[in-house]
Amino acid sequence: MKIAIPSKSKTKESEIYTRSGRAPYFLIFQNGEFIKALENPYAQGEQRGVGPRVAKLLLEEGVEKVIAQEIGPNMKLFLEDNGVKVEITDRVKVLKVIE
Repeated sequence: MKIAIPSKSKTKESEIYTRSGRAPYFLIFQNGEFIKALENPYAQGEQRGVGPRVAKLLLEEGVEKVIAQEIGPNMKLFLEDNGVKVEITDRVKVLKVIE
């Protein structure tokens, strides 16, 4: 399963970024293995409405599940409507989520 986690930096040792749509990066894992850090082009700039755009970006990457501390309602709805599972976690470190 391909999983995306919003992250503060490009490394799997990073902390999870709390505001998913504004995360600087999404770390992509497949079957527990780190694949890549995807830069979020919507991390800064527009005031509103970035959640569905970020969700579309993740869909284009083939993501099947997003694990986050928080996720906006529009982003969550877009992901779930497109078959992507959303899981909320209280963990702080990316690696703790993937364990």
